[in-house]
Amino acid sequence: MDLLYWGINSKIPDDIEFKEQTVLLFSLEHILNNYGIDIFNEDDKIFVKKEKVIKRIVIYPSMRICPNETNTIYIDDLLIKYAKPYAVQKILNNF
Repeated sequence: MDLLYWGINSKIPDDIEFKEQTVLLFSLEHILNNYGIDIFNEDDKIFVKKEKVIKRIVIYPSMRICPNETNTIYIDDLLIKYAKPYAVQKILNNF
């Protein structure tokens, strides 16, 4: 739908709201816990923690270019919706 909207209106999707990011990411909570990774929120941001390493995690619209920022894991929304194993692997690879 985002691709169709872009084709018609020449507008890429807005950022995904914090609440929706939380819902999407917490669908992986049980799996990540099995790998020793905890998820928590602070100041409308989502973080993952493994041992003493803490990184921010952001879910962004797949129509956008993946941002790059230190200590932040970016996962596109389609990956987390339809390819959860790849989303989990991406998180694991960043620790």
